[in-house]
Amino acid sequence: MLKFSTFQNRYAKIPIEHQFPFETFGLGMTTPIQKNAEEKDKLPLWSPTLFNGNRCKSNAGDVSCLVFDVDDGESAFDTWKLFHMWDVIAHTSFSHTPKHPKYRIILPLETPAPAPDWEKVWRRAIDIWEFVGAKGLPDLKALKDPARMYYRYALPKIGAEHHQAISSKGFYPLSIGWEQVVLPKKPTPRKIERDEKISQYEAIERTELREAIANRVSATISGNRAYKIPCPMCSRNSAYFFIDIFGHHAPQKGWKCNHANSCGGFGSLSELI
Repeated sequence: MLKFSTFQNRYAKIPIEHQFPFETFGLGMTTPIQKNAEEKDKLPLWSPTLFNGNRCKSNAGDVSCLVFDVDDGESAFDTWKLFHMWDVIAHTSFSHTPKHPKYRIILPLETPAPAPDWEKVWRRAIDIWEFVGAKGLPDLKALKDPARMYYRYALPKIGAEHHQAISSKGFYPLSIGWEQVVLPKKPTPRKIERDEKISQYEAIERTELREAIANRVSATISGNRAYKIPCPMCSRNSAYFFIDIFGHHAPQKGWKCNHANSCGGFGSLSELI
């Protein structure tokens, strides 16, 4: 049985708990909660998390599903098929368009994960995303939040014909193996004195500098990822880098081109400026 919470609107703090078998849960997640909807902000929401009181991170308990919220426009809705071996639910997001696909992939977990261990879960989740060969990256800010809530699937008044949803019974629910994940030790930032000179190597690790570079090159920022940057090698808006390198599962100091096969470019952030 899948346990989850629902909320009447984005301002609601009191969760309503439910539990259903996968088939019923999948039907609910793929049936439009509203048709001809004009505003997303008025839709009800759900969360894979059970809460010990009001909805907040400190009250987050067990999390029953892994949710990939994909809005970078770099991959199609059919990406859900890469997860077909597991029980999977997928639907387009409210602002989805054919030119800029946005969608959500929901993977029920074989064993609910406790919120205090969620960092282990989201790190393993990124490994799974990359393992199946999915393009781009899901919204890391949403993925890292064990108290996250999501808008229910709905059809907008304009463009409803481009929206779709699917619930597919796989061979088994996802067993993510988060218990075996060893978290990286976070380095203690060295205090920089007012007039002290620092090396370029040290500077490029500083989050505020990397964020400033992202803003300077007019990058699109989603969670910890700065992307849609002109690639110095192929000139397409396909370069990306991470703002907080120690907040990513595989620290990457420089930039990379998202077109690994046709370009494969990478280099220092200074090349982007």
